[in-house]
Amino acid sequence: MPDDLLLAGRIDRGTFHLELDVRVVAGQVVALLGPNGAGKSTVLRCAVGLAPLTSGVVRLGDTPLDEPAAGVFVRTEERPVAIVFQDYRLFPHLSVVENVAFAARSHGVG
Repeated sequence: MPDDLLLAGRIDRGTFHLELDVRVVAGQVVALLGPNGAGKSTVLRCAVGLAPLTSGVVRLGDTPLDEPAAGVFVRTEERPVAIVFQDYRLFPHLSVVENVAFAARSHGVG
């Protein structure tokens, strides 16, 4: 059974500061809306480990993925959370099926 995702804390990226308080219940569909520069991509990058927290916690169920105060940071490739960036599109050398299956196959799923 999937776990709930919690992102609570703060990210500092240069002069940009973002306070997070996001809870996603397993199975829930969530849309992030806001103007350019509001932090939508930063929230997603935080969930997958591409933007570490300055303080707080990212937790999947009972498992912390990023908790600076406890010295916990699970690397992106070790997290059971993924992202597909719209600007990176598809791998041109792979078929549509191979592109769709890429993330699962990279984690050993046939």
